[in-house]
Amino acid sequence: KKYPNHLIKEILDQPQVLATCMNDRLDLEKKQILFQELKGFPVPGAIRMVGCGSSANAGMWGANMFEAISEIPVLIDVASEARFQSPAFLPNEVVLAISQSGESADTLSVIRDCKKAGLKVIVLTNTPGSTLAKLADVLLFTDAGEEIAIPATKSLSAQMIYLLLLAIYWAEEKGVLATASRDFFFEELPELPENVALTLPTIQSTSRALAAKYRKFRHFFFLGRGINYPLALEGALKFKEITYIHAEGISLGAIPHGARALLDESVPIFALALSDQYLARTIQDLMELKKQGCKMIALCNPGQTPGVDDLWPLPLMYGPLSSFLALPAMQLFAYEIGIALNRTVDTPRTLTKAVTEHD
Repeated sequence: KKYPNHLIKEILDQPQVLATCMNDRLDLEKKQILFQELKGFPVPGAIRMVGCGSSANAGMWGANMFEAISEIPVLIDVASEARFQSPAFLPNEVVLAISQSGESADTLSVIRDCKKAGLKVIVLTNTPGSTLAKLADVLLFTDAGEEIAIPATKSLSAQMIYLLLLAIYWAEEKGVLATASRDFFFEELPELPENVALTLPTIQSTSRALAAKYRKFRHFFFLGRGINYPLALEGALKFKEITYIHAEGISLGAIPHGARALLDESVPIFALALSDQYLARTIQDLMELKKQGCKMIALCNPGQTPGVDDLWPLPLMYGPLSSFLALPAMQLFAYEIGIALNRTVDTPRTLTKAVTEHD
């Protein structure tokens, strides 16, 4: 099949990428996650997550998985800041470095400092021959295939599914994974690629219709809480990269602490209001913002009526698996507006695939 650009192909490749990433990792008969690379590697007492850009957002999403599922505390280092700081390390922490290219200068700098301090480093990358991969004590290869477009799309889905699988794996190693959770994961994970594939055509047509309605706005806010907060950050990042329109990703709980002053009918909100333990509060907060006249899109699940301008229902999926539908929805929304505005979506101006020392 021919595509007009690499970005749309890579967004639509995500079901296959999810299937490939899980292919040799799930033992459905024994209900086990397989990580031969970690055999003999002790469960971390704490994890220091290191990454930049979309990889940092994946890491923040993964931190929720590690703390909620495997009860491992996580420190999050955005590498572009962390390289200029002097961190104090915990005695039992392991570093988990995330990078699509394995060549991001900031991430490499932080990992070299961690190695000097004697920390063990797990590297999650899509480029096994990269500089970062060579620094790894344990190398996890996401196998998302070559990602040519500069905005990260399918590589992010690969990182997130690996982080989820790792969280389940370490929860099993620790003996803290509840039987009900295990059953749900092993029922739902094998069906995830097909469920995403079946939903993508509807997501694509909805994103095109919403793009026609929202393309003229010059500011956007992406809002979420819990695991949806890092997704809101990623949604805003993709939107900026692809459309050249100002966007901010903010936690719903942080809105009253200043950002609310910016919200009116000229600033649309893209809200993640998917079913979770925070949904009632999320809807309550969105209704408060609606009183300020904001136009609002809400990713939600069937049967929910948050009372917004544009409800965007997605099929209900178990727990964190809903993120793998929310992600392409935000990517395609940005893509369709980018196309409508005649942006060079594969190669956004002034951006490069890996931010090196010379960029």
